[in-house]
Amino acid sequence: MLKGEANFLSKIESEVHYIHIYKLENKLNDTINIIEDRSLEIEGSNRVNKLVLKNQDLYIEGIFIIKDRVSPKYMVLGFEADGPHIKYDKDMNTNIAGLYVAEDCTDKIYQYLK
Repeated sequence: MLKGEANFLSKIESEVHYIHIYKLENKLNDTINIIEDRSLEIEGSNRVNKLVLKNQDLYIEGIFIIKDRVSPKYMVLGFEADGPHIKYDKDMNTNIAGLYVAEDCTDKIYQYLK
């Protein structure tokens, strides 16, 4: 997640965790919990409720994933793609039950967060 997006989310959410895989060079708001760990798995039955990291588990209510220069089909194991884009139906359903696309990632120019 980019610095601007993380800082924006920290103003509207009660808690924001920032997990990065590269050296963090940007200043984040003091309210953001910076975690130096590696994500392994996202869990939940009807919705996301846990992020499994290498050294700990986070019990969460939502998750945002931003990964520059990687096709969305590689973001979630089993995602069905239409070329380099997420495949979805008119109701925003993907091929994975309970996993939907958001408006900003339904076009060829992705806008992730504003």
